[in-house]
Amino acid sequence: MISKKIISIGLITSVVFTVCIKTSYALEDEKLLNFLINTSYPETKLEQPKDEENKEKEEKNKKESKEDKKSSKKEDEFVKMYVGEENLPTEESSNKVAVTNGKYVDNVLVTKEQPNILIYHTHGGETYANSPAGNYHSDDKANSTLEVGATLTKELSKRGRSVVHNTTYHDLPEFVGAYGRSLKTIETMQAKYSSIDMIIDLHRDGRKLDSKEAEKNFKDTCTANINGENVAKFMFVVGKKSENYEQNLKLAQEITAFAESKYPGITRPVVPKDNGRYNQFKSNKPLLIEVGGQMNTIEEAKASTKYIAEVLDEFFKQKGA
Repeated sequence: MISKKIISIGLITSVVFTVCIKTSYALEDEKLLNFLINTSYPETKLEQPKDEENKEKEEKNKKESKEDKKSSKKEDEFVKMYVGEENLPTEESSNKVAVTNGKYVDNVLVTKEQPNILIYHTHGGETYANSPAGNYHSDDKANSTLEVGATLTKELSKRGRSVVHNTTYHDLPEFVGAYGRSLKTIETMQAKYSSIDMIIDLHRDGRKLDSKEAEKNFKDTCTANINGENVAKFMFVVGKKSENYEQNLKLAQEITAFAESKYPGITRPVVPKDNGRYNQFKSNKPLLIEVGGQMNTIEEAKASTKYIAEVLDEFFKQKGA
């Protein structure tokens, strides 16, 4: 009887061992023991150790986490790709100008497609009386002719005129050679915007003033009171060395007369310059406008622009332009 039990146990052990080998060659000793016991005696099935169970859960969680990250990365890439492509700038043809929506891009603002008027500054460093720099020539844009040009651009735009305003400095850091540098700007703008037919070089007048009395007198010379507000007077300078001098002089005189008919006292007489050319040969409508002088405030100069815009708009409308 005992020998039969021994034989039975031996046979069971052999079968279990064979099954175990076929099941896995990679089982560790402890796992093998558990497997033998659980297979032979199901009623006494052993629980896995807690650390082993936790280890398997951690591995499963890591795997799921990796899958989630991959999925999330793909979604991020899709969002970036979508937003990027949606906002890619479209390339405009050479005959169609992109409007800059009130913003200056590379020192240039374009108010409407096909701009007819170019405003630029050979002496953009010319400043007004309230500039903190105090020497009337600096890169203080807020108190300079650049700011006056920006205001004139807005005023002309209100009247339906299409304007391109270029705020490049041509007199800083070096003053000498400014007109040569501004000539390049004119040519660049004309090449890009073939619709330009009027060029305005916006300045302010400047004098050497060696006393408070001289400063006051010059301020009075450059200031008018229009509709109850003090504004800087404006005037035209015409270069005699320009090939189209006679035509330019006539144009400046006619605009001055028209302005005086509307707002008496708002202008100063046209100034012809013997040795000047001022790049006025680059257009049939070249206007070098000086708005006030260094003793005027920036507010007075900016206040003048609405009248300048009105005068130019109405004058050229009468000319069919």
